[in-house]
Parts: sequence; C-alpha cells; structure tokens
Amino acid sequence: MKKCRILSVLLCAAMLVTGLAACGKSDGDKAQKDGGGDGKIKLTFMGWQPELQMMNDKMLPVVKEKYPDIEIQVEILEWFDYWDKLTIDSAAGDAADIVAMDVDHIATFEDYYMGLDDLAKDVLGDGWEDQYNDGILDDLRGVSSDGTLKMMPSDVTGLWYIFYNKTICDKLGVEPPNGEYEDLARFAAEIKEKDSSILPVAFAAKEDVNLGYFYLWLATNNQQGIVQDAVEGKASFTDDAFVKAFDQLQRMYDDGILAEENFGLDAYPGCDEALKNGNCAAYLTGEWYLGNYLMGTSLKGTPTENDEMGVVTMRNVQGAETCMQKYTSFGYAISNECEHKEEAMKILEEWTQGEAANEWMNYMACVPAAKSVSIDVGNMKSEEAKKTYQKALDDLNQNPSVLRSTLNIELDNKIGEAVVSVMRSGLDVDEALKQIQDTADAVR
Repeated sequence: MKKCRILSVLLCAAMLVTGLAACGKSDGDKAQKDGGGDGKIKLTFMGWQPELQMMNDKMLPVVKEKYPDIEIQVEILEWFDYWDKLTIDSAAGDAADIVAMDVDHIATFEDYYMGLDDLAKDVLGDGWEDQYNDGILDDLRGVSSDGTLKMMPSDVTGLWYIFYNKTICDKLGVEPPNGEYEDLARFAAEIKEKDSSILPVAFAAKEDVNLGYFYLWLATNNQQGIVQDAVEGKASFTDDAFVKAFDQLQRMYDDGILAEENFGLDAYPGCDEALKNGNCAAYLTGEWYLGNYLMGTSLKGTPTENDEMGVVTMRNVQGAETCMQKYTSFGYAISNECEHKEEAMKILEEWTQGEAANEWMNYMACVPAAKSVSIDVGNMKSEEAKKTYQKALDDLNQNPSVLRSTLNIELDNKIGEAVVSVMRSGLDVDEALKQIQDTADAVR
C-alpha cells in the first residue's frame, strides 16, 4: 500500500541522512546551484506526470524568454518512483528546488516545503491571491497543519467521468452512455452483446486506493457529508451510507459495469492503453484525462488517433443530486533548501497563471486554478469532444463537491484494502467496516 511504501522509504531515508549529511555537497553541486560560473541562476524541478515532458518543448521556452537569467533542469519520473525519490531526497535535504505536489501528499511532506504566503506577497505583490479562483487557496491552506499555503495550485480536478469512444459505439450500433446508472448498465450490456472482445467500461480496480475513492464517492452520494463526519468522529464508517455503498458496488459488478477484467487493470498503463488501443468502449476515471483524450494529446500514433471521443459525468446512482469529488490535484511546492526562493516563486507564478500555464492547460484541458488561464475548445479535434466538454466542466464548477480522500493516507489505504477484500476475497461487509472504523479511530 502507498502509506506503507512511503513509511518504508522514509525509514530508509532516515538511515541514510546522517551519512549523506556527513559527506556534504560537492563543489560541483554547489557550483551548479550558484550558476556554474555562467551568471545564470539554476533551478531544479522534479515531477511525475509523463505529460510534463512537454515542459521542454513549450513551457520552458516561455520561461527562458521571460527570465533569461534563470535556467531550469527538469526530471520527470513515474508515479511510484517519484514519491520514493521525493521521500529520500526530502529527508536528506537534497530535494529539487521546485517539486510537483498534490493535495493528498501535502501532510506527508509539509515539513520539507515552505509556506508560500509571505514569499508570494513579497515577490508577486499584495494582490497575488486575487489571481486565483475563489476558495482554492483557502482549501489548500486547510490541508497543512500550520494553515499556510504549501502548494501553488495549477489546476482543479474532479471525479467521476465516463470517457467514451463514440466511433466504437457507432460501429457497434450502441448509443453512448449519458452518465445515469441505468443507462450505463444498458450501455455495458449492449457492448458486451455486440462484441464480447471489447471491455464495456474500463476502471482501475487493481489499484486499491482508486476503488476506495470510488467507494467513498458512492457513500457521499448516499448521504452528503458522511465521509468527513466519519473522519472527524461525528459519524461512523459503519453507518448505513457506507453499507449501502457496498451494495451499490456489488450491483455494478452484477450489471457488468465493474467487470471482472477491471480487477486486473491499473490506471497506467492498463486502462489508459485499453482506451487508446480501442480495447474498451469507455473509461470511468477522473477529469485529468480531458486533455489526453479530448484534446487527443495522448492518442497520437495509436489506433484511436482519429476516433471521436466524448465525456459525461457519472451521476448519483440513486438518481438524486450528484456530489462530485473535487480538489486541487496538481501544483508546485518550493523546497526549504532552495537557495533561490524568489526566482522559484517567479517560476511558480508563470507555471500557474502565465503563458506557460496556458500552454499546459490547453495541452491537458485541465480546469485552471488561475483566473487568467482559459481553455480553447477549438483545439479539440473531434466534434464529440467539443460537444461534451463544456457540460463536464460546468458539472465540476456547479455541482456540490467534497474531497476525494480522507486526507489521511493510512485511512485511505485501509478503505481501499477493505473494499477490495470484500469484492475479491469475500470479506464480510460488517467486518470490513469495523476494520475501517478501527483505523479511523487510531489515526484521529
């Protein structure tokens, strides 16, 4: 589980820190930080999203033109490798100057990364907060233990969305899903009947935590606010909303929406490749794929490169008002060890609200955190994408929402573990909920 993995890496890191500190930084390392003798300020950046490789082509040239005296060295890793390296580097005091961050990991790494409020005011001016959409900065401050902003937000994301391949649907004579549960069950049945080799709906059920997040969404839509209340001890994870969520998961399995094949699929590369290669008709996932599929940025060179892709919001399975899981999914933090903090803050401004941010958002089709950044729907290559994108965006902005996680990695992982055990190993629901409640009590 991710929590155990991070704790294990932290333990190893702690054992290494003393030795690393004793060795100290080499003169070459110091020269690189100081500019290497060419007069430029050199900053390092580390991130995890494969799409961030486009920094070298589009985002860094913008920075170079605006700040010719700043040079940025970029390192991009896979998801798990990234958090392992960030854990070791942070504990050793040797992290990159600027790192990618998400809201779920702020609490784990907050001691190693600086509060940005005062620095932003000094570098960007008194009105810097006004450049971001309402509520976003305060929500992030609420995650850190000291109430400071630890991450400058890039984009806002949400769950759950159904991305579908309209070209496959048309070929099979199946109407695309509209997001309502009964219609999604109809869609899954018809796809299976028309072509059993195609997975109706891909879902990354191999990842415990992903299935856990979806389970929490179901519970939230059974009773809004129940998850946060259970986290705070005002309600119990054994309450009816959580019991009912298990019934709904089982119903999705019985109706072929949560198919057996899903339990062997992770997000990357499993579900992603399934959609790109035309092996599934739809993919139940988060908003962050809007650019990949609707802009077509990740479809180039794949069998579905020229296919029509669309998106709909997954509706409350009971037919009531849909509450979404919404959060600031991606942003940038500055290491306490960064020697050029003012220059780093200028980069954060450019990457979250400048021209470079526009390049990133229009590549990913994300929902911008900054008011100055907008998405050009005209960049979307398919008519189905253009037709369906705005409704998906409006749902994220207008529907009631909660965070996707409990903000406690140990509890999130226990929820995912318990849900998988019920679905795959026959663990009794009451026992699963008791285990979740016991973990919630222990970490509170």
